[in-house]
Amino acid sequence: MRLYPAAGVLVAATLAACGPDGTIDLLPTSSGGGGAGAQGSPSGGGGVAGSGGGGAAGGCSSNAHCDPPTPMCDKTTGACIACPAGMITCGSECVDTTSDPAHCGQCDMGCSHLQFCLDSHCHCLPGTTLCADNSCHDLSSDPDHCGSCLHPCATGEKCEASACSVGTCSAGLTSCPATDSRVACVDLAVGYPKCGSCDVVCGPTQTCVAGACRDYEPATPCNTCPCDAVCSASLGDPASCCHGLYGGTHPVCVQGSACP
Repeated sequence: MRLYPAAGVLVAATLAACGPDGTIDLLPTSSGGGGAGAQGSPSGGGGVAGSGGGGAAGGCSSNAHCDPPTPMCDKTTGACIACPAGMITCGSECVDTTSDPAHCGQCDMGCSHLQFCLDSHCHCLPGTTLCADNSCHDLSSDPDHCGSCLHPCATGEKCEASACSVGTCSAGLTSCPATDSRVACVDLAVGYPKCGSCDVVCGPTQTCVAGACRDYEPATPCNTCPCDAVCSASLGDPASCCHGLYGGTHPVCVQGSACP
């Protein structure tokens, strides 16, 4: 997900470019190839002129001309700049590892499906349970883990309301086929685990809102909702909303006007 520079960094918020994970690029994607920035320590402060070649007046013209601890090139000023305070460099991106589901706790440490990142750790979504396979499961509808992690339904049974039984799913639930002619009775509006369709599973950097997978990302450096300006710029959607995802203390930007 793409995060924004703090005040004093030489890149304007309008230059942030978004991607599908949990960081915010400090430059538009048209700025040229990214430099190979290694994982660094959180660093703040203003821009620092780069010593690399290229760019106006001997400054930088792309991230390739910059090195840590100032891995980003501000093409407007031709200066190499540091990541905003509270963020580190992962490759060519500045990342908030406390809440980025693609870099949770450290670079490239991604959370899995039905997990979110909070305080640098991956957690199961509310309503799901961590089982011995180290995955989160919705015990109310999963025919392999129905009612408990170690209770699979028999061939031909459905899992509904945490119990195995025969027959059709109740109104408001969809019958999603599983192995051995079993059925998961799923609320497709919430995405546990299917979203909108039995064939759709949202990615770890998405949340299911009213049956649609929507991108979300940390709202850093905004600490309290609303974060309208940050969210509009980060996700490229003026209707993006700010939300404390799953009760987290860090607000996130969710693409679209409806929040989970």
